[in-house]
Amino acid sequence: MSSSIDRALMAMSLEEEDEPFINLPEYCSSEKNVMSIIRRILNPYAQRVANLILDMPLKWQLYDRVCGVALSKERFQFIFKYQHDMEPILDKWVHTYNEGFSD
Repeated sequence: MSSSIDRALMAMSLEEEDEPFINLPEYCSSEKNVMSIIRRILNPYAQRVANLILDMPLKWQLYDRVCGVALSKERFQFIFKYQHDMEPILDKWVHTYNEGFSD
């Protein structure tokens, strides 16, 4: 096993054979994420990201203009269609969800 790994490592080259990386706009995620927020829950044992993603757009009355994505058990992202929908959410800073009570 280790000999095959050794051969594979020795076959690797540090010389640049490929063309240099070019940051093409169609593959750039920063433009797509300009209208998004990434946050985390404070009590992952009592609060579930999946439920939060479904419930918060309803609470904000933006259910057809925001899309939620679970990034992990504690982190999530909301992607907004419009700047004017995202601004009040950012202005409030803290949003409560499930108040830390288990389901």
